Amino acid sequence: MPIVLSTNEATASGHAYADITGAAYEYPLRYRKRVTPGERFVYYRGRRLPGGKTRRQSYFGTGVIGQITRSNEAGNLVAEVLDYRPFLTGVGLKWADDSYVEPGGVAGGRYYQVGVRPISEDVWTRLIDEGRPTEPAPATAMHASPETAAEVDAYAMRTAIAHLRARLPAEQIVRMPHNNPGFDIEIRGGAAIRFVEVKGTQSSTPRFFISEGECQFAKANQAEYLLIVVYDIDRATSTHKVLEHQASAIDKAFALVPRQWVGTLRADYKPPTD
Repeated sequence: MPIVLSTNEATASGHAYADITGAAYEYPLRYRKRVTPGERFVYYRGRRLPGGKTRRQSYFGTGVIGQITRSNEAGNLVAEVLDYRPFLTGVGLKWADDSYVEPGGVAGGRYYQVGVRPISEDVWTRLIDEGRPTEPAPATAMHASPETAAEVDAYAMRTAIAHLRARLPAEQIVRMPHNNPGFDIEIRGGAAIRFVEVKGTQSSTPRFFISEGECQFAKANQAEYLLIVVYDIDRATSTHKVLEHQASAIDKAFALVPRQWVGTLRADYKPPTD
């Protein structure tokens, strides 16, 4: 189940957590069962600011939980943040119809003092749809131009949806909002497969980029996850080939090689002085 990660510059307790937006999230041990590798999350920023000032609450980004480690602060853990994607449009505390984004919010302000909160799939999808996540930082295509990459990705998505509808005619095949972390298509119904990630390439060899966050999500949802690779795409003749693999077979079928590192300034770093 997706979760909300609250992050604030000032808290009601006065405790400051060592969060690095888009890189790491520190939280109390009591949330250990909610924060697990491969889980999707949305960031929530509360109203408190240092000095007693306030601001508008908002949901402002999304990503996938990576590895969990012990914090230097006793009683806390630190989650690696993968595939961070800021929202182009921040989402406020309520929808346009004046209903709370999180139904539990009707319980009052205390609800939002819970740092890590589960949300339903419906709320998750609406947040991603309205927030419009930006493209992830790592490169995601192997094409000559962004325009070509977008066309190839669109072709692969259409092909994958048609493939799934032919294979599972009784199921509901739902394309997720653009840049949904972890997967592209959800299968709703009685099928064993629920989450589908789609990759597309014009190469005659099935070769693609996959992020660490996508890998973690696949592992966390191994029994319900399917990877579809649409390759050897020729848009002029509308021809292509399709491969599909369940999460348990990805490492055996594909050689996964890391291509990029993400650099984030350390919170305790002090630049040298002359």
